[in-house]
Amino acid sequence: MARSITVAVRLALGSLAIGLAGLLAGYLPSLSPSSVFADATFTVNSTGDEADTAPGDGVCAVASSGLCTLRAAVEEANALAGSDTIQFNLPSEGGYVISPSSALPEIVGSLVIDGTTQAGYSGQPLVELDGTSAGQASGLSVNTSRGSTSTISGLVIHDFAVFGLAGGGEGKTVIHGNVIASNGGPDPHGRRGGIYLGDGVTIGGTSPGAANVIAHNRGHGVVHGYFSGGTISGNSIYDNAGQGIFFESRCFAVGPCGTYPDHIPAITSVERVGDNIVVRGLNNPNPGRFSPSNATLEFFANRTIDPSGYGEGEIFLGAREMYDITFEETFPAPAVGCIITATGLTAMLGDTSSFSRGVMIGRASGVGGGLLIHNSIHSNGAEGLVMYSDPDYPTSSVVQSASRSRGELTINGSARSVPEADLETPYHQREVSASYRERPRRHRRNDAAGIQRKAAHRAGRFSRRTRNRSPSTRRPLGGKGPCH
Repeated sequence: MARSITVAVRLALGSLAIGLAGLLAGYLPSLSPSSVFADATFTVNSTGDEADTAPGDGVCAVASSGLCTLRAAVEEANALAGSDTIQFNLPSEGGYVISPSSALPEIVGSLVIDGTTQAGYSGQPLVELDGTSAGQASGLSVNTSRGSTSTISGLVIHDFAVFGLAGGGEGKTVIHGNVIASNGGPDPHGRRGGIYLGDGVTIGGTSPGAANVIAHNRGHGVVHGYFSGGTISGNSIYDNAGQGIFFESRCFAVGPCGTYPDHIPAITSVERVGDNIVVRGLNNPNPGRFSPSNATLEFFANRTIDPSGYGEGEIFLGAREMYDITFEETFPAPAVGCIITATGLTAMLGDTSSFSRGVMIGRASGVGGGLLIHNSIHSNGAEGLVMYSDPDYPTSSVVQSASRSRGELTINGSARSVPEADLETPYHQREVSASYRERPRRHRRNDAAGIQRKAAHRAGRFSRRTRNRSPSTRRPLGGKGPCH
């Protein structure tokens, strides 16, 4: 009898186990067959654009050839659990160019796309994503869930209509060692360009090989998304049609879209001292509740500057931790680039500011530094001279009248400039910062003589005589030679 009871109990337990297994199979998708393919590695060996035959089976293969395309690899990675990796082993014939015919699938899980695995890589990306035929799409888009981590590195991404890379979601995304060029286009809201930076996205870094090149995009270089805490560090950002770093979240705040000052540092002067430059300025000239001081500043040299006067960052000079309101930092003089800019990184929010206003080596605040002497400017189809400057302190002048009386030339007009700035110009290109009336001294030469005036940030009229100075005492335009 005891033996019978034991058998009956075992049969009952066995039936219960079978029933539970069936129940779990029906209600727990995580136990589906695809879940066993965790932490998979897929090798892209075709530049084609076909979709995967059976996403989720753990095999990256297209129907026509059995090869693995980038589209198929992303589809497989999205269908599988775990942290996956996409490598490259493309044939050299015809180059390593992948041309999607439509938008690639969004990346929704932990995934590493590593272009440095392509044979022949030696520090410069070889694998290209060409968006010419992709329509209104971004090159790669990330929309991960909380707890996911994605890394995209070693790619050239160009000619996509929206963004080269769009990072977002609730996970973490690292973008480093890529070339992002010629993407985006004109957009009044700034939603096109090189990279869209969402929350939790890190673009670049200061370690070897981490920096991206973000250049020649038809929109902004980087668009900082709504209230995102993204980090932009150590990159080479230059020659983009829009701003180097544009803040989308400022479009409903103060001023024109993308121009709210956030925590942009202010460089007040850059001095050449031997083989070094000394950069001075303010950590954050606009501190406040939503604009904390920066914990770190990064400095850059540039060959050119945006028309707004606010720069980009072509050549990374270095990063410095900040401990005070003001700063004075020394760097080796750059071999290329004579305009210095900076960005700020906050400790509280962990986000990067826009680029500061550019300052030429050997000059006080303001990109100005061009020297115009003895020119005859007339009969042009538009303005003879256009000056760009900080919109908060525009440097502009209006000559209202000029008259000569008994050997004295009187010029009446108005001008504005940065408050309390030393302005030094040749006689014919005189600059002051309030309404003015200039009277050159009688019988003094005025062909190459200069004036120096402590600019007063006030309105009104005044009349002062110029003070002649020897041309040898003028401050230089920059360092050794022109801005290459």
